[in-house]
Amino acid sequence: MVKLWTKAELDFLIKECDEGTSHISIASALGRSLHAVRKQVSCLVAKDILKKRDSFHKSVDRVLQFVPKEEPDFDGFLKLYGNFICVSDVHVPFWKRLLFEHIFLIAKKFGIKHIIINGDFLNMEGFSTYVSEFKGRYHTERELTHADYLLALLLKNFEKVYITMGNHEARLFRQLLGNVSPQRFFKIVSNEIGKRVVVSEYSYCFVNDDIIVGHPKGYSERGGQLPVDIADSMEKSIILGHNHQIGIQTSRSGRWQGVDHGMGCDSKKIGYYNQNLTKVRRWQEGFSMIYNKHIYLFSEKFADWEFWKRIKI
Repeated sequence: MVKLWTKAELDFLIKECDEGTSHISIASALGRSLHAVRKQVSCLVAKDILKKRDSFHKSVDRVLQFVPKEEPDFDGFLKLYGNFICVSDVHVPFWKRLLFEHIFLIAKKFGIKHIIINGDFLNMEGFSTYVSEFKGRYHTERELTHADYLLALLLKNFEKVYITMGNHEARLFRQLLGNVSPQRFFKIVSNEIGKRVVVSEYSYCFVNDDIIVGHPKGYSERGGQLPVDIADSMEKSIILGHNHQIGIQTSRSGRWQGVDHGMGCDSKKIGYYNQNLTKVRRWQEGFSMIYNKHIYLFSEKFADWEFWKRIKI
């Protein structure tokens, strides 16, 4: 049955057409189909009640038939709660075994079940733009084999492993042009991805609402300087990797802490760092712990590990 047009509908149609409103918008407002509106417009044009729409209005109608989807918000970072060991810049396959033995020691002493690796778990030397002897399939396979082993070792000592992205992981994903997600890639390394190993596409995560653990774009040789510069603007304490330094500072406001917690890599294994003369401050191995919402910093070189072995918590 044909639905007749009322005078009110026709008046509305004529008015909106004169004002340049698109047919699709008119159809939506009247609760009629786009075909019905266009047919009625053609009748009114034939009766010289309406002027024929120009090419501009026709193109607008075509464009508005596309219904755009809302672009996603970048708010998919991890929000974690509890006590954690945090370590970054492991640069597999150059991870430091002794450091991880000390990580397992502290985790066991304090009963910590979760670990955060905040960036550069993988070295991805084969995808670096720098000239290196660690190029090609063989070295990438070797790196992934080490990563598989280390993740298995971590899962033996922790209930859950959280991994955020660093600039070295970006080497690979830049080459892949964004066609493979970090979660999908890491399934090559471990079948626990999405289960006991959680991989984030972001370079930072939130812990206990008032701490950010991340891997920044910037760099500072002064331990604690870069994280403390970020702390006041984010209104949170900041633990960072990437700088390969150890240090802790208080933010300008005095409300937050900025922490560089060193690296989980054996600095002696990195070719470009050891084969060249440089004024860069010496790198430092270490890690941090978040325990009862407080941050504790452990230097591999300067911590009294015999004390930590003896002490009962």
